[in-house]
Amino acid sequence: MDHLLYIVTVPATGGWGNFQTIEGRVIAMSAGTYALSVESVDGGVNVDWYSFTLTDAARVSHHPLRVSWVLEWIMCSM
Repeated sequence: MDHLLYIVTVPATGGWGNFQTIEGRVIAMSAGTYALSVESVDGGVNVDWYSFTLTDAARVSHHPLRVSWVLEWIMCSM
């Protein structure tokens, strides 16, 4: 891991089909290409979806922004 950016605690929902939305915080990032790594350190999780939103706080440039995301899933057995 190059840089730990954010840790979030995900509460138990009581079953694989029970989902809960967890919101993160605003993170300032400079332009560039980044790799996203998600690690569960305390048991299994069932992630239904991810969403990334460019916030008003992040729109500090007067130049048009080109934003794209690539999310790569890597399955690992433990």
